[in-house]
Amino acid sequence: MILPSQKSAALKNPLEGVLEGVRLIEASAGTGKTHTLVSLYLRLLLEKHLELDKILVVTFTNAATEELRARIRVRLLEAVAFLRGERAENDAFLMALLEKLGNREDMIHRISDTLARMEEAAVFTVHGFCRRMLQGYAFESGVLFDVTFITEESSLRREVITDFWRSHCPELDAETLRVLLESWETPAALLEGFKAALNLHEPRILPNESELGGLRDKNPARGEVLQFLISALTFLRRELPRRKENRQSLFFDDLLSLLARALAGSRGADFSKAIRARFPVALIDEFQDTDPLQYKIFRKIYGKRNETFLCLIGDPKQAIYSFRGAD
Repeated sequence: MILPSQKSAALKNPLEGVLEGVRLIEASAGTGKTHTLVSLYLRLLLEKHLELDKILVVTFTNAATEELRARIRVRLLEAVAFLRGERAENDAFLMALLEKLGNREDMIHRISDTLARMEEAAVFTVHGFCRRMLQGYAFESGVLFDVTFITEESSLRREVITDFWRSHCPELDAETLRVLLESWETPAALLEGFKAALNLHEPRILPNESELGGLRDKNPARGEVLQFLISALTFLRRELPRRKENRQSLFFDDLLSLLARALAGSRGADFSKAIRARFPVALIDEFQDTDPLQYKIFRKIYGKRNETFLCLIGDPKQAIYSFRGAD
């Protein structure tokens, strides 16, 4: 396991680390990252006497949530078998934990009770977590109770870009239209070109008016096409949320933006406090796939507070979602 240079923020050993504040575990493939996460989960149950619905575990795909639930369950079953003397092999972590806590029967009781309630375990995707917080705290978040969640917004994107295309293409002169159609023959092609920009929570920097003016002087048609593209992307970014609001619908990435906005709003302090009361502990798996907005959310809720515990677990070498803004 590779530890960060800030030793005060590092968890060197899942048995000895302090379960408070903000901690980082940077783990390469095959170094036992998930085993460490599950070991921390077991400590939180037994040392901190936390109920399983108070321990938030966040990862980034539905498949990963199911795998984590399964791994937690298997580890709890192993722990009960070990404590009952039903496992012949040594388990250094459990032996050390038993020596540290001392009360074998209490440990068995707590783990058995947790196993009976595993369906209550708070293991979610980041979008699932955001959705539950927005709906569970509708007053603090300002989200409507009867909002509809949509799993994809491609049809709405096509609708918006087609409206822009139909209203603005007739205004282009023949040469500008020819240059535009050389690269983007249809609204769908233009939308495909915008896909990367739309997947980013923070818009990329676009040319300013003076830069556009210089391009128009050198090549008027290309300058007008660039202005068309900037206007189309601006329209798409502005019109998508407006139409979703009118239809009372939300897309997955809207959940992140809305939660971040609510936490930064006038009721943000109360909202953060309510979330911390519900989940005093958060274990964030696959942290290398977190984008700045997702990190901002968890820092806003848990940052710089010793009464709660935020543990970030990941491997930068396995980061695969930079195209979606992961950093």
